[in-house]
Amino acid sequence: LALGIAHQLLAGGVYAGSDAVDWNAALSAYTAGNVAAKTGVSAETITRLASEFGHAEPALAIGGGPA
Repeated sequence: LALGIAHQLLAGGVYAGSDAVDWNAALSAYTAGNVAAKTGVSAETITRLASEFGHAEPALAIGGGPA
């Protein structure tokens, strides 16, 4: 799910660092549709989460539990 969100951040132009091309290549398989099929989280939800996270200031993700 996190890789799908990262892919959406890149696809939406939220991240435009000098290594964006490399990240696009690395995350190309993690489209919202592909991730939705594997996780059961809808593509729309993945896209919405990426947008909300990408436009939050400041944005920070912290894993819960044993993560």
